[in-house]
Parts: sequence; structure tokens; C-alpha cells
Amino acid sequence: MTERLLIWIICLCQPLSAIAEPPVLDPTLVSGSAEHPAHVLIVHDPDATPRIYSTAGDHQRMVDCGITNFTGKATVALAWSSLVSTNDTVGIKVFAAPGRNSGTRPSVAAAVVQGLLEAKLSPRQIIIWDRQMLDLRLAGFFELAEGFGIRVMSSEAAGHDENVPYDPPAPLLGQLAWGDLEFGRKGEAIGRRSYVSEIADEGDHQDHQCDSNAQT
Repeated sequence: MTERLLIWIICLCQPLSAIAEPPVLDPTLVSGSAEHPAHVLIVHDPDATPRIYSTAGDHQRMVDCGITNFTGKATVALAWSSLVSTNDTVGIKVFAAPGRNSGTRPSVAAAVVQGLLEAKLSPRQIIIWDRQMLDLRLAGFFELAEGFGIRVMSSEAAGHDENVPYDPPAPLLGQLAWGDLEFGRKGEAIGRRSYVSEIADEGDHQDHQCDSNAQT
């Protein structure tokens, strides 16, 4: 059975500093089920942004540092191989709307992709995705995908699975917006759940990826 791994990449923000230090990993356990806890890996390198903009080399070095330290493996390939298998389909969730400098930087996503490829994952089994395709294109993720031969998908275009909602213990707060699954619908329970996006493969299987923007 093919497993799926979802990797969230929000952004890479580093404070300005002239002090040269090696990257430092701070793994923090965050909310998740007892069986499958979620982890956030924070890699800090104060020398990565001496002039605000860091480089792709900085990003690759920091991502490699994070994954090898977290897994305790000697190489990047072994580190990623301990988390995924060659049968897995991996979805990399990015934050594309603010653009390539304020949202997820393509070079950060590229560093993750490079590690997965070193673990012998097929490029076609790697998907970079966000809510809107236009945001992904403007932020430079189509160029990245073409360079690696991986896929780019939009959860909005794929739609949402109404049979797999997340029903939180307390109702979600906020107003539905255009693009939300239940936008325009009426009823007491409308807007109280978050739904799973269907990132559909063109092949014989379907990948279900959680979309935090599916409904707010």
C-alpha cells in the first residue's frame, strides 16, 4: 500500500546577524495524534541572511542539517529514506500567496525536493501544492517543478472530499470566504468543519492532502 507524507513549509525567516555560527536544530513536538504526532523542525543560522536575502546554498545546508539531526542519520539520503519509501507520494505544502520572498521561498522547497530525490523517490511522486494555481505560478514554483520534473497542484482545482471532514472539539471561528467548500450554503452546521483536499493523481491512485485553507 502506498503511503503519503505531507510536508509543510511556511517560510524561512532569519534574523540579521554578523556572527558566524553553524545551523542549530530545535525540534518541537506540536499537536498531532498520539499514534502519529506532528513535528516542527526549526533550523536557525544567524549568518544565513547578512543582507536580508539568503541563498539557495544556505537553504540546502539548513534543510540538510535539520533532517539529519532529527533522524540521527549520517547522510541526507539515509535521513529521508528513514521517513519515506520509494513507493510514497509526498506532498510539499507551501505558502505561495505572498510571493517568492515573503512566502515560502522556492529554494527552500527545492532543498526538500533534492533530499527526497537523493532518497531515490521518483520525481513524479513529489507534489508541490497550495490553494491557488496562480499563486504557485507567480511565486516561481512552476519553474522549480520543471527543473526537477516534479508536479505542481492546486487544492482549489482538485476540490475537497466532503466525506472526510475534520470535526474539531470546538467549532471553528471566522467567516466563510469565496473558495471555501461551504461558502454560500445555509444551515446550523455550515462553517463548523474543515475539509480534506483531493490532490488527484493522473495515475491509478488519489492523494488526500490536508488543506488548512479548505475552510476557515
